[in-house]
Amino acid sequence: QNPNSYFLLYWYVFFLAGYAERLKDSGKFAEAAAKHEKALNLFPDCLNSLKRALLQEQGNCLIKLNKYDEAALQFEKALAIDPDNVYLLSDYGNCLI
Repeated sequence: QNPNSYFLLYWYVFFLAGYAERLKDSGKFAEAAAKHEKALNLFPDCLNSLKRALLQEQGNCLIKLNKYDEAALQFEKALAIDPDNVYLLSDYGNCLI
């Protein structure tokens, strides 16, 4: 694969993540969750730290939409990447309450 296309794809995914955060901050949780999902689908082999963050933020959006089972699945995928992340564990705990 061309290194330039990998670089561009990484930055596009990073842009989508930022856009999703702005949507989430304005209360548009369904749109934000969809952008996180698009980013994950576009670049499934992205860096683990980015993938963990996308999964975690998607889970947080799904909680706001009262989709707790779907949120839990996203948090569990993120925990498989970073099981000791205290913020992630806290978000997952909030989902289970």
